[in-house]
Amino acid sequence: YVMPFIDGESLRARLAREGALPMSEVLRILHDVVDALAYSHRHGVVHRDIKPDNVFVLNDGRLKILDFGIARVIDDVPSEFKTRTGLALGTIPYMAPEQALGRRGKVDGRTDLFALGALMFRALAGRRIHEEPSEAELLVAMATKPAPRLAAVSPGVLPAVCAIVDRALAFSQEARYPDAETMRRDVQAVLTGALP
Repeated sequence: YVMPFIDGESLRARLAREGALPMSEVLRILHDVVDALAYSHRHGVVHRDIKPDNVFVLNDGRLKILDFGIARVIDDVPSEFKTRTGLALGTIPYMAPEQALGRRGKVDGRTDLFALGALMFRALAGRRIHEEPSEAELLVAMATKPAPRLAAVSPGVLPAVCAIVDRALAFSQEARYPDAETMRRDVQAVLTGALP
């Protein structure tokens, strides 16, 4: 059994140390993560646990997405290898509503994009999309309450960036980005000074 050595820190460690991150750094992270998700989704794999702990920033600036341990292959897989219906797997503050409700059949690439939106919200606003006193209340909030608009809690963020994060965090799957590639193109547009 061989594992690579990666030198750097998790995005969680960086956020714990610095709070909110500069918008330019968040956009670079967003671009790299959504690019990796586009690749993963093209190959039929949904990560299901995108969060700051699983985004690792190498000392040379490159990113690695870690822990595909609860990833789901979205092609036809024999049922004994699939997660049971009604079991919410993931990390609560980054769960899409369908994931928080345990609706396994609804989990797809848009679920990962919601988690990425929640991660970007955390990195830009310095707080989670919902702040609740207990995990049970947080799970209920993730399952039933839309995320606040990023501009409402972090008015200094560029409107184009807010638009990307807000679309990724849409409560309805149909209102989110249809796929990671579409989101990646919007991020690329903002990085070049264009509108998404």
